[in-house]
Parts: sequence; structure tokens; C-alpha cells
Amino acid sequence: AGFSYLGFLSWSNYFSSATLGLPANLSGLAAFSAAVLGPLGALSGGRVGDRWGYLAPALASATLIALAVAAVPWSQGAVALAVMSALGFLYGFFVAPSLAAAGESSNLALASGFLNFMSQLGGAISPALIGLALGHTSSFKIAFGLTAAVSLSALAIAYAASRGRAWSHNI
Repeated sequence: AGFSYLGFLSWSNYFSSATLGLPANLSGLAAFSAAVLGPLGALSGGRVGDRWGYLAPALASATLIALAVAAVPWSQGAVALAVMSALGFLYGFFVAPSLAAAGESSNLALASGFLNFMSQLGGAISPALIGLALGHTSSFKIAFGLTAAVSLSALAIAYAASRGRAWSHNI
């Protein structure tokens, strides 16, 4: 989730001005709105996770983040800005259930550190990937689509690996 969201966030001001035609002050406001909605998403994600379990909300929000990143350049005007803002909420929604899904409270600090490290690593790599794709194609649709594809692939691999571990423990 961090790969898609943080990568997108690093390019959102440029995208807003170059594609949506927003002046710099409004472009920054669009990125700010995503960040402001993150804490609301974290509270909501925590509440949903406490009530219905943690894994499904974490997987659903990570999937929606990747799909939303891919959808932004296909959107226009207010719809694009709404999707961009929703990304902040979804990222916050992802964090609380992801930490809780780590399991035992004795592993919470390790899980928190790992989640933060992986998000930051993804957030460092994805802007470079987006820039590389933009440099070769000049297409946000391709650049953000590639970012989403990498995120969805990693999510599928992680999910399959976790299912394999769960299956092997049941033998």
C-alpha cells in the first residue's frame, strides 16, 4: 500500500498541475487533503478491524489504493481530486488493521517497525519507478498503472505466501 500511495503522493503535485491544470497553490491543497483524511481512515480501519477482523480490511484497502492510483489519470477534474483525496483515507484505513493483523502484542513493535520500513522503502522506490516510466512514455496512465500493477502483484504474492503458511500449520 505504501508503494502505491507514497509514490503517487510524491508525484501528485506535478500531476495536478501538468494534467489537471491546477495552479501550484491548489495542487498542494489537493495533496494536503489526502494527508488530512489519513487519520480518519486509521480510526475507521481500526474500528472495522476490531469489529470484523483485520486481514480482510487490510487487503481490501491495499487493493483499493492500487486501483485508485491507476484510476486517477483516467479521471477528470473533481472526480480526479476526489479519488486523490480518497487515497489518504484508504492508506490510513490500511495501517490500523495491518498492525493489528500482526497478531500477538509481543510482536507489535516489530510489526510496526516492519510495516513502516516497508512502506518507506516502497515510498522511496516507487517515485523513481514513476519518474522512469514518465521519462520513457510521458504517460501518467502508464506510470501510475505500472505502480498499481507492482503493488497488486506484491499483494498477491504476500497473500499467497500467508495462505501457504496457514495451510502448512494445519497439517
